[in-house]
This record gives sequence, C-alpha cells and structure tokens, in this order.
Amino acid sequence: MVILNWTLPARTLADVVNTLTEPEIVFSVDGKPEASLENGTYTGTIKGLEASEFPAISTFDVSEGVTIEASIFKKKKKKKKEKKVVKKQKSTMIQKCFLWLLQ
Repeated sequence: MVILNWTLPARTLADVVNTLTEPEIVFSVDGKPEASLENGTYTGTIKGLEASEFPAISTFDVSEGVTIEASIFKKKKKKKKEKKVVKKQKSTMIQKCFLWLLQ
C-alpha cells in the first residue's frame, strides 16, 4: 500500500471521471502532488496539493464509539429558524412599504 501526503480536488476529479467513456481508468502517481489518468485515448493530469497546505487533523480513538450531545444539533437548528424569521420580517416590511407607495 502506498501512502500519499497530498490530495486531489474531489470536484475536479469527479467532473473528469464523469466525462470518461471507457469503464477502466488507470491512475498513476510519481511522488508529485498530481495524478495522471488514462482512459481509452484520453490522457490527463489532475494537480493536487501537499498535505502540509492543510491544517493538521487530530486523531481520536473511536474503537468504543462516539457520543455527541443532542443539544449541539438543537442549537444549530434554532439558529436556522431565527434567520427565517428575520427574512420573513424583512419581506413583510418591504411588502408594506410597497403597498404604502401604491396608495
């Protein structure tokens, strides 16, 4: 198994793969942060980024499961509701102003 210390942009990779016509895609890497793709007559390269360009990600021992407090999700949901109320208030104010102008 080869461990790479870089990443490819997922959207670009997906876009390229979705346009290919042959069922087999050959990926080649040579240590640079890029991957060469071959598919039938198509040959191309997708540039990546070094892992050092990204912040370090902590590792956690999840062998015994993970517990997440439900209140974390409730707070986020509450914020979305508050934003909708503000949008409705703005919309109502604009409608009232518009109706006043038409009088």
